Amino acid sequence: MKGIDIKQVMQRRGVTLTELAASLGESQQNLSAALSRDDLKSSLIERIAKQLGVPVSYLYGEESTATVGGNGQAVAGVGNILNDGILIDEIAAQRRLTEQALSQNDRLIGIINNLTSGKK
Repeated sequence: MKGIDIKQVMQRRGVTLTELAASLGESQQNLSAALSRDDLKSSLIERIAKQLGVPVSYLYGEESTATVGGNGQAVAGVGNILNDGILIDEIAAQRRLTEQALSQNDRLIGIINNLTSGKK
């Protein structure tokens, strides 16, 4: 695991290097130096995951196994990041965008049908 990967997770979660360093009991300089390496110690990765409130697998970029039921609610499962809030928010946002796109598609089909029905 590279430090840049952790920096991307920190950015997505809105956590600064200063905040993370303080929560780990490290100096900002030491944490910055550690994150500039290509190979981080697993013990540091585990501590960072705990402070960020995510499973270690999340820092490695492994996808969650969360699914969405027919009512739009996230379904718990192994590896889900349901307490994260971000995953659920992303699913909800994606669902809203999909519903908007489908609605626009339906309107366009209606317009096309109206325009072509008079040309028979």
